[in-house]
Amino acid sequence: MINLIKADLYKETKKNSFIVTILLIIFVSVFYICANRNIVKENALIEVLPILTESEYKEINKHGNYEKYKKDYQGYFNEMSKINKVNTHKINSKSESILEKSKALFYLLGIIVIFNSFHSLSYDLNSKTIRYMFQSSFKRETILLAKILTQILLTTFYMLIILITVLTTTYLLTHEPLPLFNYIEVVSRYFIPLLFMNIFTFTLCLITNASNLTAFISIIVYFFSLTFTNMLLSRGYTFVEYTFLPYLDYTFFENASDALETNLIYNTSITSHAGAIISLIYITLFIILNIKLIKRDM
Repeated sequence: MINLIKADLYKETKKNSFIVTILLIIFVSVFYICANRNIVKENALIEVLPILTESEYKEINKHGNYEKYKKDYQGYFNEMSKINKVNTHKINSKSESILEKSKALFYLLGIIVIFNSFHSLSYDLNSKTIRYMFQSSFKRETILLAKILTQILLTTFYMLIILITVLTTTYLLTHEPLPLFNYIEVVSRYFIPLLFMNIFTFTLCLITNASNLTAFISIIVYFFSLTFTNMLLSRGYTFVEYTFLPYLDYTFFENASDALETNLIYNTSITSHAGAIISLIYITLFIILNIKLIKRDM
């Protein structure tokens, strides 16, 4: 397994696109931080939704349970009051405001993750290299898992580049103390959605035999996951909270009021903690599916 990972890492890092990707990540990160350096986040009070009448509620969510909505409203009101109380007493420094904005960079990394995963497997499939690999002493599932682990290592490496670039640039611009450990803890949450997109793209690649549609479909799913979630919720399909869709865009959870309002209106329990567990379950299922797919004739 280790030798397979080493070989795959060597192949990936020797590509010209690897250096280009690193330079692109650094450039975009620095540019993004500089563009947002003068934007200081103000902790204004967040408007609390007033309790709706049944007719008003049904206009928004005609499939919802109004009695559950009324029951959950007090919990929503209490949580929003806590958030506003914290916002009233908290003063953001310039560095904190910049770092708050920079979290979007970890979400945008998903583009690179998707294309890397697609090209890694599609190259081996289209060039028939994978047939020669299957003739080695390694099992097919071992080869697949080695490729997945390689992509995980590369994703971690790219996240570290963003992290180092953001922290360095922010410090040079502000010369202020940085909330280092808190920032690392928050941005590390983006790893699970990126890991999921690695596995999901591999799955599509195997299903479509490395069709160019693979990357396109993955991009659509990744960037429109919340749109699809809201469409399904508005039609009464609350089961969507048990799918991976609501948890691919973690910027949704950065503004706590968005998730609270969605859960209140649609009678759901979409949280970042539940999302981590649900995503890991789907990651496991897709890995099992990948192992089944890789055993087919290719």
